[in-house]
Amino acid sequence: MLSDALRIRIHYLKKFVEQYSLTDRHYASSRYRTIVTKYLINDQKRLLLEYNTWKRSEDSTRFWTIIRRRKTQLDAHAGAVDYIDDIVNEEVGQLCKDKDHTRAVTDTAVNENENILLLRTETSQEASEKQAPTSSAFNGNEDCTDFSSVENEEAEAEPQATAIFNPYKDLSRFETAEDGNIYKLFDIYQAEATKLSNVGLMKIETHLHEILSFTNIIILFNHMTNNKKVTSTTNDKFEKIIVKMSRVIQAVEDNKMTRSDAELELLNFARRQTYYLSRMIRDINNAYLRILLRMQLPFQKTSYLTRTLILFSSIISDPEKNTLLRWSNKKPEENKDMRPDATITKIQQLKYGYNLGHGEVKTKSSTCDNHALAHDLFRVSVLAKDTLDHNKLAHALAFQIHGFTITFYMMTLQFTRIYTLFEIARMNFPRSLFEISTFLSLKNIKTLAFVCEIFWSSSSPDSAPEVVKSRYHPTLETLYELVDGSKNRHRECSLHFEP
Repeated sequence: MLSDALRIRIHYLKKFVEQYSLTDRHYASSRYRTIVTKYLINDQKRLLLEYNTWKRSEDSTRFWTIIRRRKTQLDAHAGAVDYIDDIVNEEVGQLCKDKDHTRAVTDTAVNENENILLLRTETSQEASEKQAPTSSAFNGNEDCTDFSSVENEEAEAEPQATAIFNPYKDLSRFETAEDGNIYKLFDIYQAEATKLSNVGLMKIETHLHEILSFTNIIILFNHMTNNKKVTSTTNDKFEKIIVKMSRVIQAVEDNKMTRSDAELELLNFARRQTYYLSRMIRDINNAYLRILLRMQLPFQKTSYLTRTLILFSSIISDPEKNTLLRWSNKKPEENKDMRPDATITKIQQLKYGYNLGHGEVKTKSSTCDNHALAHDLFRVSVLAKDTLDHNKLAHALAFQIHGFTITFYMMTLQFTRIYTLFEIARMNFPRSLFEISTFLSLKNIKTLAFVCEIFWSSSSPDSAPEVVKSRYHPTLETLYELVDGSKNRHRECSLHFEP
């Protein structure tokens, strides 16, 4: 327990922090030590000892948690104010343009209405002069016919005027729909997430979506969208590939073909296919004929990751295109606070260049560690955003491996300040030779080809980097301070991980 005298001195320390709006714990501590050392020489040892005692107390942790949360809210508020200011300026400019355009369209519409009224009057006069007074019913029907034709002309003229004045013609349906405006909905979602953060630290396995929303990231899983995996290859072509590979692998298992002959057979078969199919066949060749048939490494995370990287190396890696999937274990240039397990890197001459994506790997355990897997997904999400921003990419790839399940994601910046992480594929790779035949299914082969095609066609520097820069939103540096570090395997998890 803290003494009354110590509480009074700590009270002045808190006032000092709040008076000068100090939000960095290390800077405030340094300033306090400097003042004590320089101006309170006689009481220096006692004050520093008391400060160290308080620094390890629960009161210190609670105080700096409040300060960090306040700083996070201020950063979020400042970012929102800047964004609103930009939107207001854009809206004011657009309203000025719309006002001038509306005036021109209104004058045109008035002239057209006057012409229509004049035409209606002339038509009625001509009809009354030419028609004989024979039947009142006949005259009434003809007048009605003339009136309906004029109404039809007015009805046709109205959509033409609407087509001329359409200020939203360059916007998407998400940006124009009143009940589905993505910016308004996202702001509402961020406000609700802020309310949760005000209550206390957030559990990452329960509130990962809300935590990522503070740095403007949305994760969309397969069950949230109705996107179909469409490739440039027909099902008949896939079925021929499956039959060919199944025969070769079966011949190896029956000792009718050596591994070397099987490798040559599949490589020659791959040469006659398209680029994406060729990389997929090479990938299966590497996976099964070099890894599953030669499992001699001890089961450690490093060897496990090596096997996994070779399993998918040909799909998202190609030395001829200066692209390498590697076990980096280094902090990337775009984010110095995180160390991913795997990195997809462009090679520039004899050096590693910019990155195209990152991945995290967790070996399978007896129980599903939702806390660790949620942290992995958090890291690959933030790394994908930073990679896209730093390298001005059109898309950035991310993948997460848990046991024998791999999930691929693609990060995109389609809308201003809103980063979307799409789950593009999820699949299980075989654990032994007995599961090879099960793995060679139409679904898995199409998934591999789809991931290969979407990666090589999308993961590259954007053709208009200025557009990426204009939509950019900085990553919140204090994002990790919102996360509760405690673990509880019975805690509710909002994510689905394979057990």
